[in-house]
Amino acid sequence: LDYRNDIFSKFKIPKRVGSNELRPYQVEAVKAILYNKAGELPFPIGGIKAATNAGKTTMMAAIHIAVGRRTIMLLNDSDLFEQFRKEIPELLPDTEIGFVQGNKSLENLKADFVVAMVKTLSTNLKEITNELADFDVCLVDEYDLADNFTYKSVLERLYNSSIRGGLSGTSFMGTLKKH
Repeated sequence: LDYRNDIFSKFKIPKRVGSNELRPYQVEAVKAILYNKAGELPFPIGGIKAATNAGKTTMMAAIHIAVGRRTIMLLNDSDLFEQFRKEIPELLPDTEIGFVQGNKSLENLKADFVVAMVKTLSTNLKEITNELADFDVCLVDEYDLADNFTYKSVLERLYNSSIRGGLSGTSFMGTLKKH
């Protein structure tokens, strides 16, 4: 039994995120994760395949706004990290945002919305396990690449994140068994 029912209360999906108005398919994608069920039980876990220009960053920000809880976004690409460093503050201007890349940035894990390089988190797991347990929402960019030891070690420590979403433009593209 999950006694955290308050987190599954009616989500208020925003119509706007920053200066962006959500497109109908973006609203549907956010709803697909937040209102997912396993039988009759809330099961807000899922993956969204979205093209490169679909506005995945906007959808992730919309999930954070709709839930209104602490959120961590996991990345493994430094170019994407720099892109999010620019875009997330524009989308969430009233939110305390932390960026974690490198050991000196670990104190940023206390923010309400954290963008983190998964390699930094994996390297410092012993020091940050308690901080990771405090996140209610976990979002993974390019989630189809997250099936490796580094990601798994971090995801296992996000055990209180009952809302989990992954977004990718390349999911299910590979023909190998591991894909």
